[in-house]
Amino acid sequence: MKNYIHEVYIHAVISAEKLNELINSELDKKGKPKQKQSGSGAKNTTQPSPTQVFVNR
Repeated sequence: MKNYIHEVYIHAVISAEKLNELINSELDKKGKPKQKQSGSGAKNTTQPSPTQVFVNR
């Protein structure tokens, strides 16, 4: 059961990373409004560390 939960969590992390890449590529197509986001939006894109720490355990 523990392995199953771990696999589902890793799958969710991978899906989230792919979704993030898709969003970033769409932003690139629209003329890079990423630099304009100095608020919470920019912070969220630069924080994949909590999930990586969990997977590394």
